[in-house]
Amino acid sequence: MAVRHTPYQRATPDTPTVIDWRQRGACADEDIDPDAMTPEGKGETAEVRYAKGLCFQCPVLDECLDDVMRIEGRAGPDHRWGIRGGLTGAERAALYRRNPGRWGAHRWRS
Repeated sequence: MAVRHTPYQRATPDTPTVIDWRQRGACADEDIDPDAMTPEGKGETAEVRYAKGLCFQCPVLDECLDDVMRIEGRAGPDHRWGIRGGLTGAERAALYRRNPGRWGAHRWRS
């Protein structure tokens, strides 16, 4: 089975794991256009609703949101792209502002 990389997967470093959670994402399905997760424009367009719909049926939604929030950190809404973890960049920025300590580096130490 070939692994198809979404734009999000290309933006993050590949870490060798037995089963990478990104390979199990709804957006990694070979029938899904990778560009679907980076809709154009702002607001609740049909493309944004479609991408969010994919996220909300995804078996790794929580892992995806945790990962993107950790990676984006304090970035403002203008520096967050695409739909990740079921949220737009602006929604993720607002979530981070409400819970800044939740996604700190201390959570990811072994």
